[in-house]
Amino acid sequence: MPSASADSSAKASAKAEPRGGEGAATGAGGGTRPPDESEPGPADEAPGVPGFRTWRGVYWFVFACFAAIVLALTLFARVFEA
Repeated sequence: MPSASADSSAKASAKAEPRGGEGAATGAGGGTRPPDESEPGPADEAPGVPGFRTWRGVYWFVFACFAAIVLALTLFARVFEA
């Protein structure tokens, strides 16, 4: 026969961990639902960088700067080799 303390601890742990978590929206399958299309996700947010409206533009600019630096270092290495 289980003791009363084991029974009360099982009830306490069941109360401490509600199904689906606090405030989690669950679907018919019990999992969390994907965000609505109307809710802005991390990819939809403006980057907050002056001159850029999208993160894709920021990434392309950073890549282009990197490529320009690599090209400049290659040219300088060939021009100024001893």
